[in-house]
Amino acid sequence: MKKLMVFIALAIIGFLVYRYRYYVLRYKTSRRLLVKSVMAIPPLRRRMLKKYSPFAT
Repeated sequence: MKKLMVFIALAIIGFLVYRYRYYVLRYKTSRRLLVKSVMAIPPLRRRMLKKYSPFAT
């Protein structure tokens, strides 16, 4: 039950960040926090590095 509540909370937070991403990304501190949290999740990290890294092949 607790895992379900955490999943729902993360889904809601993710949806809100996606919906208001232009407002969130306007500030450097929130942008840095968002990038740090995305880079902590391995599948998202690989996708992000593949898309944005100048060293990716």
